[in-house]
Amino acid sequence: MAPVGRKNCIRTLPLDILGNLPDDVIDHILIQMPLPDAVRTSILSRKWRYTWCRIPQLTLDRTLWKMHQPAYFENMIRHILNHHRGPVKHFTLLIPYSEEFSYFIQLLGFLIENGIEHLNIKFPYRKSPYKLTALFFKCVLLRHLSLEDCSINHPPAYTGFDRLLCLKLYNVAIEYTLFGTLISQCPLLEQLVLLISDNQSGVIFIDAPKLKSPDFTGRVWAISLRNVPLLAQVSLAFRGGLVLEAIPDYTRVLESLSAVEHLHLDNHSLKLMVAGAGDVSTNLPFRVGCIKIFYLSGLYLSELYYVACALSLIKSFPCLEHMEIKVESCCVPMARDNIDLEASFVEITFINLKKIVIRRLRGISPHMQLLKLLVEKSPVLAKITIEALTNVDYEVLRSTIENSEFRCASPVAEFVLKY
Repeated sequence: MAPVGRKNCIRTLPLDILGNLPDDVIDHILIQMPLPDAVRTSILSRKWRYTWCRIPQLTLDRTLWKMHQPAYFENMIRHILNHHRGPVKHFTLLIPYSEEFSYFIQLLGFLIENGIEHLNIKFPYRKSPYKLTALFFKCVLLRHLSLEDCSINHPPAYTGFDRLLCLKLYNVAIEYTLFGTLISQCPLLEQLVLLISDNQSGVIFIDAPKLKSPDFTGRVWAISLRNVPLLAQVSLAFRGGLVLEAIPDYTRVLESLSAVEHLHLDNHSLKLMVAGAGDVSTNLPFRVGCIKIFYLSGLYLSELYYVACALSLIKSFPCLEHMEIKVESCCVPMARDNIDLEASFVEITFINLKKIVIRRLRGISPHMQLLKLLVEKSPVLAKITIEALTNVDYEVLRSTIENSEFRCASPVAEFVLKY
């Protein structure tokens, strides 16, 4: 029996819980779901029927076509074209097969009409890449664009993407002169990612006053950075062997980085910056006083030549505070291993270097010589983290550190050894 003076409290739930959800909650749920499942929610209640047709973010990726035939994929495209209503701000498309995609132009027109702002398209790889239609350049509201495995030849009437903030091109075939025009007509561009698989036989001119973070990877002859006063972070990975090594002066690229604080290079870029096609110089003809963070990936430490290249470049960054090096386990045979590191860099001092991370280090020379020089020439070093490649290397490095075999210039440096 209920206590005197109290009424029984019974909480009743609405009969149609799903149907009473607010529209913004329903939209959020649908955006998180794979598109086929979002379409199926039409059976849940009257309110949910065709609610998916208004979601502003659509994704057609591997989760859709991996388990289905191409016909299912194209049927889904037709379903979107026939039923979706309202703006589409984000659209991701991964085309699963190499045959001609018959609905692409219709789909592109649909996206333009619905105000597409974030567009990510990956075409299937084939010898003759898919050529983007001129209709593509009417996506004037784009703010983020990512393209992969296609070719671009923009029309004469192209006036640019004046709202574009981020551009990512992966294996996109485009003439280097046209690429420069494409970039220069994107006045708000802040982030640029460029991966080129084929050799480019000319200079790529980058004129982007708002550009903050470019990432260049691939076979390019030269990049000229013009009018980039806001540049803060740069990643360069020039690949292409002898074609690149024929270019005499890649140091001009670094000289143009007047405001860059964060620089990422790979081993090949390092060699081009320091030595071009010739021998390494311990005194480079430039200084980049703004770089504070330096990441060097894939460094070959099988020979002293590459150690000297790395040290020469680091010496040119007088304000460097944080450095991370990832060592490459394989090596490239060279006949230039007669460098006396102790004598060549006797006067070098990394006066601002406070933190060092070295990954995949071995307990052999020249790995140990690089480590020795870094700790002996860094008077304000606060912490150095070393990740050994193998357990044997770990034991060698541990013994070296514990027995104080290095003359550490910093009295407060902390050694952290991992495996």
